[in-house]
Amino acid sequence: MLAGLSVMSAFAGDYASAPATGAAIVPNGKFINIYLYPNADTQTWEQHLSILHRAGDPYLTETTTAIDSFTAQLMQSSYFDLLTQYGINPPALLGRARTIKGCVDAAIHDAQAGPTLSYATLRSFAACEAPSAGDPPQVNIFVSPDLDVAGWGAGPSCAGGHQTGFHGWGANVPNFTVIPLNVGCNGSLAAVARTLSHEMVETVSDPAGFGYIHETAIARFAGDVAAEFNEGELGDICENGGPKNPGADPNVAYMAFGAELSVSRYWSNADNDCEPRFIMNRTWLRMTGNPLVRFSSQVQEWRGVPAVAVIDSESMVGQLLLLIRTGGDDLRGGNDNADVEVQFHGRPSYWIRNINRNKHWNNNELHAANLLLPPGTTAGDIAGLVLHTQFGGGGAGDNWNVNEVTVQAALSGGAVRPVGDRIQTVRDHIQR
Repeated sequence: MLAGLSVMSAFAGDYASAPATGAAIVPNGKFINIYLYPNADTQTWEQHLSILHRAGDPYLTETTTAIDSFTAQLMQSSYFDLLTQYGINPPALLGRARTIKGCVDAAIHDAQAGPTLSYATLRSFAACEAPSAGDPPQVNIFVSPDLDVAGWGAGPSCAGGHQTGFHGWGANVPNFTVIPLNVGCNGSLAAVARTLSHEMVETVSDPAGFGYIHETAIARFAGDVAAEFNEGELGDICENGGPKNPGADPNVAYMAFGAELSVSRYWSNADNDCEPRFIMNRTWLRMTGNPLVRFSSQVQEWRGVPAVAVIDSESMVGQLLLLIRTGGDDLRGGNDNADVEVQFHGRPSYWIRNINRNKHWNNNELHAANLLLPPGTTAGDIAGLVLHTQFGGGGAGDNWNVNEVTVQAALSGGAVRPVGDRIQTVRDHIQR
């Protein structure tokens, strides 16, 4: 069952588009982690993996704590922010759900008959677990490494060394991802990080085929349907061998997440590129009001001063990320757009024009815009950030209420998690 249905106009001419009737997306995702492994009533996940190791099998030994910790860090980071252009707020993690013996037994029975866990079996497992997980979760299913998993439909299994993971849905079934920990699919936490991030993006942006994909024809399902769903979802577009990464460049497909892990990049219509490029690790400014500023023919500028710590002043700035929440009066787009001026100490300002790319930003929506700065910019160079409009105002012109402005930065050598109350910010996004 979809967590939400949002009717939006298709991005005409852009790479990823929605059906003409609007995009069926998950605008406010709430994920639950669930671990599928045998004998869940008598042993923990870690105990089960320990038994496998004593048997001499080279299985992945990542604990639930390690996997849950990565999931939490991913969702508390800026990773999902650019999905706001598609009407998708950053999702939240509700935690871990209890593995139910009856649900596992039914899945294992199907696997023995299979002998792999099929898409239908995992869909049934998600439905079985859902009542205990709470409503309405999106479910991440991590499958024990001693179990084989078949791909979507009749796709290859882990035994073939091809399938990494997938996402799905069904009537009266929560949207779900499947992350097999079999060595043929995901043999390390690094592989899990890439696969999970990829599938979570596609779960919220295209849970059931009627969301955002790169279409092969004018109408949905009129072209090469297999290509649309294997190569056309937001994560697929950027993956190795995908339409925007035919040379299988890992720098296009993935970005660093901390010192040892990486996550999958996804397609951004607003940037015409695979994003994100950086994880933001500083929050320099967050201001709110009702409204914070109302742009009109008389008011066309708003300035904020980033709070840069002295210890960060010499650090290089890879990128700024601007998050804006519109209030009770929308940004029209078309000829009425917004620009950003980044002011520097002792040198001319740097302008980023038309941050909304002529798109309409509706009432109460959150949107993120990348602000790529000139090479060599340090944190101490930045003196202020000015939001500009050129509205005519009045009956024919536009007025725009801005209720929230947040400025985040990606500094070289910074920690994965931003400084500031990022967790509360994400909860605010979900609740509003």
